[in-house]
Amino acid sequence: MIMVECKNYSKDPANPEIDQLSGRFSVNRGQLGMMLYRTVDDYERLCARCRDTAQDGRGFMIALGDAQVVEFLNLIAEGQRVAIDARLQAIFNRLIG
Repeated sequence: MIMVECKNYSKDPANPEIDQLSGRFSVNRGQLGMMLYRTVDDYERLCARCRDTAQDGRGFMIALGDAQVVEFLNLIAEGQRVAIDARLQAIFNRLIG
């Protein structure tokens, strides 16, 4: 399973939001999730929070904002769905790198 948490906040997702999603992970449900949010002022900080969670063994979270989701939809419309895989892999690599 892939857990998905959507945040319709006007502020950056912070530790409580990260903890909420990581709390949904388990041996039976899986260790991968997506944090969907509107916008973020400090993407690097959000990625660092997700990386810290992964390094602590509490699961892997791919953080995606509205802009990235729109980009993915445009790639699909252009017949370039495979390009999404590379973008998601790059985000995931930051979690484990």
